[in-house]
Amino acid sequence: MIKPNISRLPIKYGAYSKDRSEYLERLAQMGITIIEAEYDDLFMQVELPQGWSLGGEGYQELLLDDQGRERASSFVKTAFWDRDAFLSFSRRFQISYEVKDYNEDDYKEKPRYIKDGYEEVEITVEQYQRLRRDGADGYNLENAILYDWGYGEEGEEEYERKVIVQKEKWIQNPEYVHIPWHVTQELPFHYEVRDWDGTVLFASESRQTFVPYQEDDQDQKMAFFDNRTAIEKQGKEECAQWLTENYPDWENPLAYWDLKEVKRSSVSNK
Repeated sequence: MIKPNISRLPIKYGAYSKDRSEYLERLAQMGITIIEAEYDDLFMQVELPQGWSLGGEGYQELLLDDQGRERASSFVKTAFWDRDAFLSFSRRFQISYEVKDYNEDDYKEKPRYIKDGYEEVEITVEQYQRLRRDGADGYNLENAILYDWGYGEEGEEEYERKVIVQKEKWIQNPEYVHIPWHVTQELPFHYEVRDWDGTVLFASESRQTFVPYQEDDQDQKMAFFDNRTAIEKQGKEECAQWLTENYPDWENPLAYWDLKEVKRSSVSNK
């Protein structure tokens, strides 16, 4: 007997709670069965098709099909003080922004903050239990200390159970160097149509803003933004037109996943 592929998915569809009926309908079309609609405050319990799985790390979880292709992504925060989770479906074909002749090491900022070990903090038993259940990102619970914290007049004390745990300590990085964002914005760029595995199918014309950026001149800054927005739009429209001509239903996240062969254009800026 095949064991059911039990997993979880967010209750919420989209960052701003899109139409739930559409959400459930798309899950059903993907072969996903809802077992418990409100497993907790963030998630519902589901049965995935055989071979499907959840991947990713940090705040992002990826729903992968039996071929390892991303079919949806979820943004997840499970800390007791900051809880949210929502899912977005993934299209097979994506429009991707690319900077021509870009060397990431030339424009890589060092992190503003770095981890400096752990510090002890006091939390409630309920908070501790939630961390143990939902994940303890940023915490070390291995050597937690449970104790009774008393308060009130002598002889009339009341007690509350507390837990001491270790939490990541972050300090400002002395080597932090800020690179102004507009530096990379002034480089030549283009947009690409990519298949699910990153294969480039089409590339727009390479463009570069012709308006210089000046931080101390508001009119010049606005002219820079306007010009940048206009040429970004041109690149995106070229890619969207190519997709519409070759894959008219490309914006549907359920479309074209069964397609074995895909079209490629000879246009490339790689």
